[in-house]
Formats: sequence, C-alpha cells, structure tokens
Amino acid sequence: MVAMRGLIAAAFFASEAFVPLILTTRYHWSLGRPAWRSPPAR
Repeated sequence: MVAMRGLIAAAFFASEAFVPLILTTRYHWSLGRPAWRSPPAR
C-alpha cells in the first residue's frame, strides 16, 4: 500500500534525523555538561 510505504519512509527519515541528535546528546552527557544546561563561561 502507498500509505505503508509512506509510513516506512517517514520512519526512516525520522531515524536518520534522530541518530545524530542522540549521538550529540550522548556526547554532551558523557562530558557531563549538556549543551542546553551548560552555564555561560565566566
């Protein structure tokens, strides 16, 4: 079905978009300073 193909394509593009996001968040968490919570450097 076309809807099924569209759903699979949407899931594929979503995973492709989320993988770098998850990797970057894991990288920041491994540093112990998430980018969105790190205070401004003084």
